[in-house]
Amino acid sequence: MEKIRKELAIGLFIQAITLITNYYFNIPDLFLGLLQGVALGFMLLIFLPTQWYLRLHKSKSVISKR
Repeated sequence: MEKIRKELAIGLFIQAITLITNYYFNIPDLFLGLLQGVALGFMLLIFLPTQWYLRLHKSKSVISKR
């Protein structure tokens, strides 16, 4: 089985936190929507082809070095 990408794990964790906080606490929908959007964005990154994924990480490291 292929190793799970970090982005998917982060997205699933954020989604779990969103669902738990929605169930137990009364948090405004704006914040829950923002959290779900971030989680969905992380989870969608796994559908990128490997070449694009590596190019994205390479450009991210170049930007962070500046």
